[in-house]
Amino acid sequence: MCIIKQQGVKMLEKNALVIDKKATYLKKLLENINPKPIQVSKEIYTKPQLKHEDVVVLSGFGSGHIAKRLIEDFPKNTIICYETDLEGLKYVLDNVDVSDCFVHDNFFFFASDEENIENTITATFNLFVGKFNFGNLQIITNPLLEPSKSQKINDIIQKLYTPILLNRNTLLLKSQYIIENIVKNISDVALGFNLDYLKNRAKNKPALIVASGPSLSNDIETIKKYHNRFIVIAVDSVINILKQHDIKPDIICGLDYQQVTLEKYSPLMKKTQADDSIFVFEPAIFYQIPKLFKNKVFKTEENSFLELLDIKPNYEVFPINAVTHLAVNVAYILGANPIVFVGQDWAYTKAQHHAKGTILPQGLPEKLIWVKGNYEEKVPTDENLFSGLTIMSEIANFLTSKGIQVINATSGGAYIENTQIEKLEEFAKRIKKNATITIKFNKKPSLSIYIKKLKNILLEMNKAIHKADKALKINQNIQKTYEKTKNMEKIRSKVEESNKINNELYNNPVMTKFVFFYYFQEFYNYFKEEIDIENQTLEKRLEQSNKYFELIKTLTQNLIELVQKTIKYLELKNAFLQKFEENIKNNDKLFELLMNCYDFGDIYFGLEILDKINIQNNSKLIFAKAKLLSNYRYFHKHAVELYEKAIELDPDFELARNELAVEKYKIISHLILAKDAILNRNDFITAKRLIERAKDYDPDNEHTIQWLSMINNLEQMQTMQERQKVIKEQLKIEGTIPEYDKAIELLKQNKIDEAYSVLENLNKKYPAFGDALFLMGSILIDKKDFDKAHDLLTQAKNLIPYHPFVYVALAKIYMSKEIYDKAKEALETALSLNPALKDEIGENLGDLYYEFGEYEKALSLYESHLQITQDKIKLLMKIALCYKGLGLIQSYNQILSKLQELSTNA
Repeated sequence: MCIIKQQGVKMLEKNALVIDKKATYLKKLLENINPKPIQVSKEIYTKPQLKHEDVVVLSGFGSGHIAKRLIEDFPKNTIICYETDLEGLKYVLDNVDVSDCFVHDNFFFFASDEENIENTITATFNLFVGKFNFGNLQIITNPLLEPSKSQKINDIIQKLYTPILLNRNTLLLKSQYIIENIVKNISDVALGFNLDYLKNRAKNKPALIVASGPSLSNDIETIKKYHNRFIVIAVDSVINILKQHDIKPDIICGLDYQQVTLEKYSPLMKKTQADDSIFVFEPAIFYQIPKLFKNKVFKTEENSFLELLDIKPNYEVFPINAVTHLAVNVAYILGANPIVFVGQDWAYTKAQHHAKGTILPQGLPEKLIWVKGNYEEKVPTDENLFSGLTIMSEIANFLTSKGIQVINATSGGAYIENTQIEKLEEFAKRIKKNATITIKFNKKPSLSIYIKKLKNILLEMNKAIHKADKALKINQNIQKTYEKTKNMEKIRSKVEESNKINNELYNNPVMTKFVFFYYFQEFYNYFKEEIDIENQTLEKRLEQSNKYFELIKTLTQNLIELVQKTIKYLELKNAFLQKFEENIKNNDKLFELLMNCYDFGDIYFGLEILDKINIQNNSKLIFAKAKLLSNYRYFHKHAVELYEKAIELDPDFELARNELAVEKYKIISHLILAKDAILNRNDFITAKRLIERAKDYDPDNEHTIQWLSMINNLEQMQTMQERQKVIKEQLKIEGTIPEYDKAIELLKQNKIDEAYSVLENLNKKYPAFGDALFLMGSILIDKKDFDKAHDLLTQAKNLIPYHPFVYVALAKIYMSKEIYDKAKEALETALSLNPALKDEIGENLGDLYYEFGEYEKALSLYESHLQITQDKIKLLMKIALCYKGLGLIQSYNQILSKLQELSTNA
């Protein structure tokens, strides 16, 4: 056993000098710690397999031996070390020279006591998020650290690393959309305020976080009644439902990069000017959204493209993978206390995805996870919602540790750890005065500095292209020289020059925070394919190097156009912001600005300018206004009128004619896509979304209204089918499904009363379980209790409208009560849901058709039933009567002759 012997009681001078510069907190942390010797012999190092972009987390510093070896073997890799053994650390710093570790640029050391290690890791780990985008994480555990302590560190690291992996997966698929949004949102960031601007603006005032969970439908009236007592912070998906109930939120939060997210903001797109609510957003949000608001506050992160514009990140932020997390973050920044949650189900409450009227309808997932509920023992959720729930529980834990009261007033859904459950009305009644927030958004509108920064980025991009091109030529020269001489010494200087360019490009912030991110998938794949150049042939090294430089050259060149367009847009907008009266006189410049406003989704800025001038006889500016309005479908008719006006003023205006044709075709195109969604994918949700959009273009279009009525019925059936599936899953989870099976078995044994009693108990516990109601109604039909049977089967029809036998059962009741029109309608519905039932109910429906004089329909059903009937004579008589009803006397006589023949033979 090898134990380090103590050489003194003070920290070694070399260690002390380095720590004074790079880790001053350590002296105070270790001030009252008694050193404890460590066993070096256990500190065995095994060289890991790493690529140069991978990140190492070392759990436990020990004697520094493993850290030193990692630095020697991987000097370019980022190495992060966490230590909680403060006694051992104190001993090592007093006795072992580990200064080389602390001076190394890529070695980062963080120590904490056991109690605070999670906070320390959480606060520091996110600083390295950018390092994980192209590399993988490798955790190395120092055997000198106690297993329980190292396991705790490793668990925390894995928890923090999971959302980073999710983010990387998103970048692999959508990086170009995300970065393009950020670039197109530069003007909103430039004219907006950093999240820090909200610091303590609502100190100790109650905040209500309104999310879009299913239970929001139950709480919306209470919110309407008491919303003035809170600072209302709404996620973007509730804008519509709040608008419907005349609730104006103080703050709206948004972060989704997808274009479909714009649908959540549809109430704002009906306006002719920007909304005056405070909008807090992530710059990656779909670029048209921030431009819907006047007052903007942005949240940024470490390693963001915006850092290239000297826009600093916000540090006081929680882990965020949903807009609700951002909303709570805003409440914390505001200094609000208490913070009240509503609509935060994080589950499929009553088998619903979101509250009705909040966001676009969605189907339920195939795989469900069952978790503890607020008011139920178990509620269903899925992996994504569960991840959000876990993060929210951690946020609540952080808030409570800061003395902030966190109330979960959500009336359903999953239980959020570290929150107090209370009904919203009960809590709101205790607040005695209204809460208000007043923030002035006065800022001199100038984009000049950002234009200058973008031009610098453009310059760096051109330099990168030049360097990559130069490196490719150097590599060609290397290859030719080596092929001739086979002498490494003659190419050494050129190899070093190529390597230098490689390093310059790899460490250039414009490349790492912009180009690499925009083309994330391409560069990620390259780094994954990249092989260690050690022990490789020169040809292989050159091939690898050339591939890298070609990527840099080609992709950077492709991206330049976006930067150039953005600079042009910002320059035009800035010109009108600074010198409006001077620039408004230049029609060509104004038209160019308006077309740029359309391309960048800056619709209200363009409309605001046009409202200040007379465009009555200017065909180009009328066209520009039509173009801007065409971006929001609610102004479809107005846009058409303006295009027509522009053409009237200038009959040769070809561009206006083309745009008018496109605008008029928009309704039809949506209906075609909806039809495709139904016929080819059975996707009623997408179809409904498209038809509703078509209706927004023209609310009076009869064809669209008919389609919407049909699709609502189909979507309702699909939705109810999914909900019944969830209820059956819940029955299984809670062990109740055997009761249903027992009822079925009792019915088979003709123990009707016992079966009914079992089903009745099941219905009391799960009133939304349609199958139980159907069986109860069917039993009561046999007992001739038609009124009660009708009530139960009507409930069943509302819950399981896709179940054909519910309609068959209802038809029996209507037949018994001689309500033949409803019996006919019920059997028709059953047959449309399941055509295979024709053999079972076809003749009965045919009889009803005959009674109502619908002879052709009756005849069709009778003839198809003729092959399977046991009583052909009776059915042939019905067919004959149909022919007679249709006036086809010859056919009628032929059937009668056949009947006479059959009777004689019998």
